Amino acid sequence: MSRLFRDLVSTAATSVATILLLVLTMRILAIELGPALFGAFSVARLFIGMVEPVATVGIGIALTRYIALAANREEQEGYLFAGTTIVVGATSCVVAAGLGFSERISSFLFGSLGFLPVWYATLAMMSAYSIFIVLYSWYRGIGSMHIANAWQLVAVAIAPFLIALWLGGSKSP
Repeated sequence: MSRLFRDLVSTAATSVATILLLVLTMRILAIELGPALFGAFSVARLFIGMVEPVATVGIGIALTRYIALAANREEQEGYLFAGTTIVVGATSCVVAAGLGFSERISSFLFGSLGFLPVWYATLAMMSAYSIFIVLYSWYRGIGSMHIANAWQLVAVAIAPFLIALWLGGSKSP
């Protein structure tokens, strides 16, 4: 089997598994969090999806491409360092703004200051996801799709699923 075909099959299988686990995760969270918290969770996820291109400066595709085209490992690592620096800088600016205006943003997004902890969790998740984008781009760029796919499955699907199960099991009868 060619490497391209193997990577395509692996990526497709990872995508299907990720989707299935995310659907299960959403179902568990909808039941366990109740309408108000699940609504806040949904708004937070939507916000992350909208702001992530700014927080990562859209580096995912560019970083993958430059790493793949690099002449040697040293050049690849240089792109990784530059990409990481750019993403950490941009994400830090977004997080700083989010912290500086946290009460206003929380009130606007969630309709209440009671969801301020959800806003802080949103900023933390956005920061973690930004680093994930760099890591995923690195493994894609060096041609290690199986590792990139494993990271995607663990970080985007399995970890949230396990957290949802933990939330469901942590409620006392």
